[in-house]
Amino acid sequence: MKLRIKLPLVLMIVTISWSQGPPAPIDARPGVVATGHIESERDGKLYLNTNPCKPRAEARIVVFHQPYKKNPSEQITCYPNRFDGFTVEQQ
Repeated sequence: MKLRIKLPLVLMIVTISWSQGPPAPIDARPGVVATGHIESERDGKLYLNTNPCKPRAEARIVVFHQPYKKNPSEQITCYPNRFDGFTVEQQ
């Protein structure tokens, strides 16, 4: 038995899957300042989620590269979750 899949169906499935994924991270340029929750910090890069209260598919990640300055800011509260807030500036 041979399975035949029509091309428009495949394109529709790929389009739906792609559109539901998280947006691509944004690389910070010198002078960029953003506030949010630090998702990770490794290999000279800091990944900052600027809207941690949104679902993962709507996360906006800004990537800062060494050198950068980070300072604690207000705690981010999304009931029932709380996140440590940070303001990061790309040098």
